Amino acid sequence: MKYYKHFETLNGTDRIKYFQPEGTSMCIPNVTDNIDFSRMMGEVDAGTSTIEEVDETIVLTYADHRRDDYPDMGDQLDDLYHKGAFSDEMAAKLKAVKDANPKG
Repeated sequence: MKYYKHFETLNGTDRIKYFQPEGTSMCIPNVTDNIDFSRMMGEVDAGTSTIEEVDETIVLTYADHRRDDYPDMGDQLDDLYHKGAFSDEMAAKLKAVKDANPKG
């Protein structure tokens, strides 16, 4: 069986967070007195199981970059409101909210 080793970084130091048996959602904590951890290490020592590192590096997509670069949604909507791009009904609703909650 394969076990996947998952890491977390705390204060710039990587440490093992948990192990996950292949094909399951089970998490085995990195705790030596845990029975599942002891069983896993026994399998590894016997050569019947292996531990693989998981690359959990986050890879940003173009959508992530776009989302991060766009102006705040509230700023976008405020700009449309001031440019008169909304229907009269929507502009009236927005004006009512703005009037009820003026800027400080």
